[in-house]
Amino acid sequence: VPAAEAQIGVVDKIFTRVGASDDLSMGQSTFMVEMMEVANIFKRSNAK
Repeated sequence: VPAAEAQIGVVDKIFTRVGASDDLSMGQSTFMVEMMEVANIFKRSNAK
């Protein structure tokens, strides 16, 4: 998101996602791979 400035509070982790592609060998679409990545981020995050 474009911004002139941002203030980010103290955190103990930063998660990112950079692109995704399907995994045909596992029968997973690009959407499924993306949802699994987001679910993993949620599982590893905390209140901070």
